[in-house]
Amino acid sequence: MFNYNGNSELIKECVKRANELVIDDAFLVKIEACDFSKATCDGDQIVRDIRLCSGLFVELYKSKNPFSSSCGYFSPNNPNSIFLNTRKLNRSKGSIVSTLIHEMIHYCDSINTKESYGHGDNSPAGKENTAPFYIDNIAESIIDDKTPNFNNIDNANISYYVPWYKRLISWFK
Repeated sequence: MFNYNGNSELIKECVKRANELVIDDAFLVKIEACDFSKATCDGDQIVRDIRLCSGLFVELYKSKNPFSSSCGYFSPNNPNSIFLNTRKLNRSKGSIVSTLIHEMIHYCDSINTKESYGHGDNSPAGKENTAPFYIDNIAESIIDDKTPNFNNIDNANISYYVPWYKRLISWFK
């Protein structure tokens, strides 16, 4: 389960929705039925790991690079936290929830010392059927009530506006 202690109403709502998803049998059944590429286990094991997952804190950070494509990250150095990039919050709730779920899958993978179900490097190209990307697409499709997009191109299409004076200031920080 996710915990967020900040002030952002958007993040509070997304954390609430993500917490509802991880206990939703309809969501978990979709994962159980999958065989993922780059995984040494099946969807049943991943669901068991998700059910054991608890105490994940959601924290916000501002990417030093204003043009970073990263929506968030999980770090084994800080294993109980998921970090969301504040520069990438101008998107649907489903997209933000999918980032939370994606990073939670990395967390679950890190605590399972017998199995592996990550996606390798950070490029999404050709990784549509890895557990983190596939499961986050299922989550986004449920939250935004749309057909799943397994092409991993949504993040490249996130538009955000940074005024010229803020871009100039960011170069000196």
